[in-house]
Amino acid sequence: MAAGAGAGGRARGGARAPRLGPSEPGLANILSSLAGVLQSRGELLESLLLLERSVEILDRELGSVHVDALSAKLNLAVIKDDLGRTDEAIASLRELVAMAEPVLAATDPLRSSLLAALAYALGRRGQQAAALPLRRRVVELDEARLGPDHLELATDDSALGTTELATGELAAGLASMQRALASREAALPPSDLALADAHDDLALALLAQAREEEAIARHACARDPSCGRRRCVTDDQLGCDPPPLRQQCRLRSCGEHSPAAFIDGSRYVGGWTVIERRKLVKASEQPDAKPATKPSPAARPKAGG
Repeated sequence: MAAGAGAGGRARGGARAPRLGPSEPGLANILSSLAGVLQSRGELLESLLLLERSVEILDRELGSVHVDALSAKLNLAVIKDDLGRTDEAIASLRELVAMAEPVLAATDPLRSSLLAALAYALGRRGQQAAALPLRRRVVELDEARLGPDHLELATDDSALGTTELATGELAAGLASMQRALASREAALPPSDLALADAHDDLALALLAQAREEEAIARHACARDPSCGRRRCVTDDQLGCDPPPLRQQCRLRSCGEHSPAAFIDGSRYVGGWTVIERRKLVKASEQPDAKPATKPSPAARPKAGG
């Protein structure tokens, strides 16, 4: 018997440990959590059974449109899609979107999650045209909820760009991939693998427009963490020596900059003359410098003298 528990399952201090009944919403949430663990391990059928039990409890005890019930049903639909039951998942997700629309606030992240899951399932069925307005709605909801500079929007923009390219909207797809890359560059360290993915996505968008050289260069950026990391200054700052640098401007709100205003490791003054940065050289490293010698013991001052 475990330490601290007495006969009859009593906890420390003699109080009986609380138990969840077969219809407790708390049990349903535990089942949903276990289902997520099993899903991550690839045990999809076991996860499906736990989620079906969780949905049954939550529907009965909390109501079919309660946020916990809707969330469990979303996870259940995703599992069905993973198991190849995509048509069934699409039907369930369409029903969930219709149920959630009148009851969830516009700022509830579950709304965009439902739309994103439906768009993904439709894409797996090749219905990209039907998925496109859903992808755009996801971006709209998440941008209103999180702000235009949030990193999560990079995932939304990337998914939107993929769908736009699949439907032939090449210019829109390129713009979406550029926004996704800008969001990740502003928030992630240069070595993050998500940045490499964003460069590759942008390369595909460029290739779709037959811009092969740009696509190759962008693909190379996926292997070079420092690629494209530049800061910019405004035209009236270029006369300074050195020009005062500022952080990258907020996404989607950058003003126009002269092409000469971009700097990368060097400094510019009027006329765009490059000023090389000076390297400090120690006296001992000078070509004509004599080797330093230690003073002889006789030359050292005596203590107290």
